[in-house]
Amino acid sequence: MRAPAPQSGTTKPKSASKRPSAEQESEPRESASEHRERQRRIRTAERALDRARSDAEALDDELDAETERRADLEEERTTLERRLQRTSEELAESKTTERELRRRIADAQREVRQAEKALTSAETD
Repeated sequence: MRAPAPQSGTTKPKSASKRPSAEQESEPRESASEHRERQRRIRTAERALDRARSDAEALDDELDAETERRADLEEERTTLERRLQRTSEELAESKTTERELRRRIADAQREVRQAEKALTSAETD
């Protein structure tokens, strides 16, 4: 003979209320020390995340500063290149003027010698 089947919807058999559910069976309940250890690992991971974010932000700030520095250096280089170009042009002009003046001095000295000869010749006549 079989035991009568429980009536559905009215009451649960006592054995069903004491059995753990499928979730509880697959996840054993953690002990207090396991819970503390898990919480410690979480806090450690959170601190590591904060440090990593802080490091990334510091690197981003450093990159911004270096980018600005490079832009300043490029601007200075451009200014110096223009200044060098002007100075090179002035130097070339100065060399041309110097050559012209040396030529004129040589011509003037030649004229002085000729004038001295003419004076000497006029005095002896």
